[in-house]
Amino acid sequence: MTEIVLTETDLKNIIEKSVKNVMMETSRRQKAQQAIQGTNRRVRTMAIISAENPMGNKAEKEYNQQASNELERQLSIGHYKYFKVKGNYDGIENSIMVYNITIEDTLYLCYKYNQESVIFVDMQNDGEVSYQYWEGDDKHSQLKLQHEEHEIVDATDDDNYYTQISKHFKFRIPFFEQVKKIYDDLALREDTIDIDKIITESLEPTRTGKSKYFKRGQLYGKNVK
Repeated sequence: MTEIVLTETDLKNIIEKSVKNVMMETSRRQKAQQAIQGTNRRVRTMAIISAENPMGNKAEKEYNQQASNELERQLSIGHYKYFKVKGNYDGIENSIMVYNITIEDTLYLCYKYNQESVIFVDMQNDGEVSYQYWEGDDKHSQLKLQHEEHEIVDATDDDNYYTQISKHFKFRIPFFEQVKKIYDDLALREDTIDIDKIITESLEPTRTGKSKYFKRGQLYGKNVK
């Protein structure tokens, strides 16, 4: 085995390069966090776009990787600045935060990569931040503004429903907080009821309306008589 000998100068250069890379990455993450919070004055609009899992259908890892690489290439050609993030919304997915992009170009990229939804952020002139959820009414239909919020939720301690910018900062835009609460409540009751079985029973067409009513009450912890 060949012994590698480093001079003092070599070691110094390696350390300096490593420190510089860490500082640059830290700065990028800090700027991304400022951007999503609406405190970076050089970011006027932003989109959170994914090229993975077209139309919400789980795709192979190879497809997702190739699509993500192609999206990055398109953004680089268009001279866009962007920051890669990871999200978990009942499944891990890689997305990209694109700075200073129009809603028209955002929707174009959604169509190009067969995405059923996208988040667009507009830093408005009055200082308020508009977090927008765009989605089609059905598969392959034109994307429309479906929900708008003016805040984000700190999701740093959450295990699901978040977008992650750094190890110490995860956020969620509260478009579907009620839906999340229902899922969380059901998760807490998994040891006491057979959730999948009750859902199936509540949807059986042969059951009476009253029977389905009781099943829904059993599912969501309601006292029904």
